[in-house]
Amino acid sequence: MRARIVITTGMVALIGLLSVSIMARAGEPRHLGSAYRSLERAHYILTKASHHLGGHRIAAQKEVNAAIEQVKLAIAANHGTVPTVSESEMPNIRASEYHRNPYVRDAIRQCQDALKELNAAAQDPAGHRAKAIEHVNAALAQLQQAENEPVA
Repeated sequence: MRARIVITTGMVALIGLLSVSIMARAGEPRHLGSAYRSLERAHYILTKASHHLGGHRIAAQKEVNAAIEQVKLAIAANHGTVPTVSESEMPNIRASEYHRNPYVRDAIRQCQDALKELNAAAQDPAGHRAKAIEHVNAALAQLQQAENEPVA
């Protein structure tokens, strides 16, 4: 009887440790999933932006696409599933008389949100998160230059 209690207690403790470990692992991709959604929104916005922004929109879009691919790889490395992003999740562009390029302004917001989530995510051994951060920073630099371009 005493042996059964010890074995049962040990099994309960082991199951508890495993579930905590699994829950911690499942929580890791949450930030990556949020970053992925923000980057997909930025990509969508950039497809709607003015095409006459001195090449900065295209350069930013390439960087956003590269960041999306790195985030997908990071999610896969964490054994996660890439979230789906539906058309209904895409933002309405907030046009403002104070911004010459409201689409670019919104793309900057989305990239900043992605960067915040990527910085909060756990480091992955393959370095995909770090590469995604580099691409997002490069996209932000291009977007800031695009924001200053005259509207055609």
